[in-house]
Amino acid sequence: MKTNSLADNRALLQVLSLSENTELTPTDILSCAIVGGVVGIFEDEKKRYVDSVLLPSSRDLTTLATFIAEGFFAPFLRSALGDHLPRYTIIAESGCFEALSLPVILFPDCFLLLPSPYVASPNNTTPPGFPLGGGAINVSLDGFSMASVSSVPTEVADVLQLHQHRSHVALLLLKNVNEILRDAEVWKLKISKEKMTAGISEMAAINAVMALFYEVKMLLLCCLVSSKKAYTVEKDFFTGSHNSAQKYFSELFSPDELCRIFDHKSRSSAEHVEKWYDAMMTTLIDGVSAQDSELQAYIHELQRSLAEDERRITGAPLYLLHRPHDAASTTLIHLACVHSELPSLELQPGEMFLLLDPLGESLLFDAEPSKLCTLLRRCALVKLTVTQLRDAERILSCSPWCELCDTVVESVQYHLNNDAFLSVVLEKNSSFLVKLVRWLRGMPAAEEDGTMVRSTETRQQEVLGVSMANHIIEYAIHFSSFGAAIAQFIREVVSCTEISEPQLHTWVDRSIIELENKPSAAVGLFALVVAFSLAQRGWDLPGATRESAIRLCTQHKQQPNCVTLLNLLRRHSQ
Repeated sequence: MKTNSLADNRALLQVLSLSENTELTPTDILSCAIVGGVVGIFEDEKKRYVDSVLLPSSRDLTTLATFIAEGFFAPFLRSALGDHLPRYTIIAESGCFEALSLPVILFPDCFLLLPSPYVASPNNTTPPGFPLGGGAINVSLDGFSMASVSSVPTEVADVLQLHQHRSHVALLLLKNVNEILRDAEVWKLKISKEKMTAGISEMAAINAVMALFYEVKMLLLCCLVSSKKAYTVEKDFFTGSHNSAQKYFSELFSPDELCRIFDHKSRSSAEHVEKWYDAMMTTLIDGVSAQDSELQAYIHELQRSLAEDERRITGAPLYLLHRPHDAASTTLIHLACVHSELPSLELQPGEMFLLLDPLGESLLFDAEPSKLCTLLRRCALVKLTVTQLRDAERILSCSPWCELCDTVVESVQYHLNNDAFLSVVLEKNSSFLVKLVRWLRGMPAAEEDGTMVRSTETRQQEVLGVSMANHIIEYAIHFSSFGAAIAQFIREVVSCTEISEPQLHTWVDRSIIELENKPSAAVGLFALVVAFSLAQRGWDLPGATRESAIRLCTQHKQQPNCVTLLNLLRRHSQ
């Protein structure tokens, strides 16, 4: 039942897949990202920046942060699937080169520069592209496919706040990359000590991983430094006399180096990449030393913001290291990160208007996920204990059906109209399904004067709840196979008076046919449920159904429950 919320961000998924399967340059990646709404064009609502800027969509930032934190883009540096794969096989949930596209999506303003002032024009032409062999890189939107981009509207938002949020996601990715490099170095040490036969092939795989993620790390560090310089709010920003992130980035990264990094076919050796990384890091450290006072002020500002929010992330501080394994030359910065809510922005072009994944579980614009939707998913995954059932009943009682917001109603409706979902919940937690039926049919609370004020929307929601409760009952009666779970469900809905006599007759007829040539224990369980239902509600079975039940129970008289049901049915027939 676990789902991948990347399915909701189809534009983001397509950009990542294209960057993996085709040799896209940063310009190509951003062209797709802008058209799909993954990257948007923003104006600052506080007028701190005169020019429009390219920034990632808040919704895709949310998805990227989740998947980076879960290690979606991190390769497994050891085989965990058994002996059918060599030890040096590298396994990853994402594609190999998708990690290279993440800095481009997070920092589009470092790779492309909007014309100043940006004016969408239908006459923009398709660019000559960005040659992989070298040469000048196209860093302006004047030169690439503006035919479709010109239709993208400029959004108004707090640009500085959105920049800070994407920086938090970038720092999370940087921590992830550091862990990958550290694990790879430990793996190399183990291989060198074990001196295994497959060591050469295994070492080649490790070196390939390290070379790729050293490039990702340097790309990310240069983007962080460049954007930090570009989005510092100073007096000259109000006059428009400031440099863009792309200008600062081009001072650190040459076009030839970008071409080399995004060339999938001819990858540099690990030794060459490490030497290049050391040289680039020396340049970065020299730049930081020259602006030490600005860096300290930036750190103090982060610490002050953290104290105001009073929300600290537990665990080790974040390390920006020269190399994770190199203790001799290390730049260590403690940056305490804090989770901040993303700004409230309208849907970007290309984003889905229906914010539900295949199971309706992503409520991406909620401050926190719905406890009710989380409960529904858990019931389909594990069997709830008695304590968990009490907690589930408390959640239902605290969230009356008629008081739920529209988004949660849609999510619950999506779950309960899915017969596959109902089948799993019925098998694992039939008692909870009975509670759901009663909850969906529950009436709104009365006012103090005894009247019940209900709007048209409330009445419509009541009808929807009753309809879904009826669907659950009908599914259990007509489509579920006989077993302990369905027997318990029928017994409880009879006890709660949530099932009618004709519905019980339908279930009995269907079960009698299904129980032919079944073990006596199953027939005994059926007899127990039917005898309880008839005695509890004072019902009787129609003549034909009664005769079929008597014939079935007569074949299994060794079961005490069958004898009890036989006596009850014969007494009614007299």
